[in-house]
Amino acid sequence: MPTAPETIEGTWDEIVSQADKFDGHRLRVTILPAEEPSPAPTPQDRLAAFDAWTSLPRPPVKPLLDDSRAVIYSDDEDRG
Repeated sequence: MPTAPETIEGTWDEIVSQADKFDGHRLRVTILPAEEPSPAPTPQDRLAAFDAWTSLPRPPVKPLLDDSRAVIYSDDEDRG
């Protein structure tokens, strides 16, 4: 029964130090870019993103119910 694939990450030297563990196995090596991880957003960054989001144009929304005084107190309906 095949086992689930295992992911090993590290520098080449760290991986080579475990070479005996991989004897008889097929391997796939993916070379990752040497990028620094992005820093966590600051509260100011989050506030700027929120401000930008709230300033986006929004489509007008029609009310589901006309509850204006003119409609509520109109004499158009039979008050029988």
